[in-house]
Amino acid sequence: MFAMTYKMTPVVIMGGVDFGQILRTLRAAAGMTQTQAAEAQHCVPALVSMRETGRRQMYLPDAVRVLDSYGYVLVAMSAGDADRLTAQVGALSKPGPY
Repeated sequence: MFAMTYKMTPVVIMGGVDFGQILRTLRAAAGMTQTQAAEAQHCVPALVSMRETGRRQMYLPDAVRVLDSYGYVLVAMSAGDADRLTAQVGALSKPGPY
């Protein structure tokens, strides 16, 4: 289980998700094209595309570097920690009494 944070907002990634789709979404949220992402990651645009479509396996150091180029930090945690974090974020996003 991994969580990513961007500007103090955690994004929890559970097993069985399409990591390529997550990469595409995060790249788009960062306002980057594949060419811009490739420049930030010191690779060719074709590699960015292959990672996003699942045609290229990504190892942990690569994932850390890619996420960093989009402004995210990868944090590993146990399933219990992820559940608690998700619950806390949900509680924070609910409007409180004013």
